[in-house]
Amino acid sequence: MGREIKLALVYRDMWQSSGKYLPRVDQLVRVAEPIVEMGCFARVETNGGGFEQINLLFGENPNVSVRKWTQAFNDAGIQTQMLERGLNALRMSPVPADVRKMMFKLKKIQGTDISRSFDGLNNPVNLANSFKFAKEGGMIAQGALSITYSPVRSIIMSIWRINILN
Repeated sequence: MGREIKLALVYRDMWQSSGKYLPRVDQLVRVAEPIVEMGCFARVETNGGGFEQINLLFGENPNVSVRKWTQAFNDAGIQTQMLERGLNALRMSPVPADVRKMMFKLKKIQGTDISRSFDGLNNPVNLANSFKFAKEGGMIAQGALSITYSPVRSIIMSIWRINILN
């Protein structure tokens, strides 16, 4: 018996790499229709921290931008997803849990269906609240592994995998 394959359009580096194309929301809205018309994507990555920083650089309100950019996909029944970094020392450690919880709830209201969370250290402890808060906010919670190597992290991940599998 075959399984349905759902394709996702992901272009993460566009949001975070200086020197690459950094679109304003009016430009994104114009490309949403052709993406929908392609008819092959079940999901589209629409936002994350880099997206919002770019909006701010252009003087745009990220809350308005996310709503406008996700609207065409929501109307077409295409799920939208965001990239989110879990709680770790590299980025999110000073952000209190109640603020992070509110962020997921707000993202769902803005039209984002899926939170794809990652931790640069691949430490599941750093992702626990991301998954919990995404689910509580009405989103689908996904995890993404980072390509990394460290003798310490490799041991932690091996122990974690053993605990998960047993």
